[in-house]
Amino acid sequence: MTKILFTASRQSHFNQFHLPYLEYYSKKGFKVFTAAQGEASYSFDAKHYNIEFYKGKPWKNLKTVFAVKKIIRTEKIDVVISNATLAGIITRLAVLFCARKPVVIHSCHGYLFSKNTPKLKKAIMLFIEKFFAPITKLCITMNYEDFEAAEKHRLGKIVKNVPGIGIKPFNAKNCTAEEIIKAKKAVLGNFYSDSDVLYFVYAAEFSKRKNQQQLFEYFLPLLRQNPDWVLILAGTGSEWQNIQNQVLQENMQNQVILPGFVKNIDELLTFCNFVVSFSKSEGLPFNLMEAMQHKKPVIASRVKGHSDLIEDGENGFLFNLGNFDEFKEKIEKIARNTGLQKDFAEKSSQKVAFFELSTVFDQIIKTYTLADGRLE
Repeated sequence: MTKILFTASRQSHFNQFHLPYLEYYSKKGFKVFTAAQGEASYSFDAKHYNIEFYKGKPWKNLKTVFAVKKIIRTEKIDVVISNATLAGIITRLAVLFCARKPVVIHSCHGYLFSKNTPKLKKAIMLFIEKFFAPITKLCITMNYEDFEAAEKHRLGKIVKNVPGIGIKPFNAKNCTAEEIIKAKKAVLGNFYSDSDVLYFVYAAEFSKRKNQQQLFEYFLPLLRQNPDWVLILAGTGSEWQNIQNQVLQENMQNQVILPGFVKNIDELLTFCNFVVSFSKSEGLPFNLMEAMQHKKPVIASRVKGHSDLIEDGENGFLFNLGNFDEFKEKIEKIARNTGLQKDFAEKSSQKVAFFELSTVFDQIIKTYTLADGRLE
């Protein structure tokens, strides 16, 4: 019986991305294991290890390395599939300490460096990936800039690019006024208003990389000029309190809403008018794909991941970070042009089908088999 271990820094990663693959291998007779921070229970046969991954205190991850090593050794794992940067580093370091080494597949959900990354940081991140390349049988990327970097620097014995891990299909429908009001109340709670406004949404973890700080700075003058615009920053994270303080300081709490983590993203996308993203770097972002499925016009920073989904002026707008005038011109252009909004929405809805689970699933399985034929 082939034993396969999936690792990620947070258990929510498996819920969001990997459940169909875990279930597939479980039903195929594989012994399936997962390791991540957080509890998990599955509706199929799979064993989960709840181990801590430390994002803010990397030196603490030494014990995590040995926890992963113990799982590999005790369970006699045959194949390891690590996901994203932190789990990828820890898992592959654990493999280096194993006498009996499993086949290693690393899924890069967006390298923490890009063409615009400062040279020193990029050199450090590249060194880490190059260090693990000899034991990485298969390196999977999800956007073309990462793919080019992985190929150029040989970050795996085999390098393959895939169109994401697969987003669940969603058929957008025309909601009634009552359904829209219900969704607004569910998401906004005490912030609900029956005023006729335009809602701009950015749903992401509050962090330096997701760049809510610059987004707020860019939106501030536009919100003052347009009292019927409302910005919704959904999510939690290390930068949440900082942004909340600035909202209060600028007395913008009626136009900038921070509802925290929104469990039902479909409700949020039901009533919003536009989706924005100021991220400095991405893999292949689910928040934009979900917006495209819901036929919401997208205005996003011109960075890797975004540019794989949005073609500027064709199915949305891209802008250069640091160029306020470009952002202002494009967001004002889309805000009042309903014809352009509908055109972008329809084209995005068509394009996102290429990234849906029904299209991607078989590609992922075939890609895994490049590393080990037993994974078919």
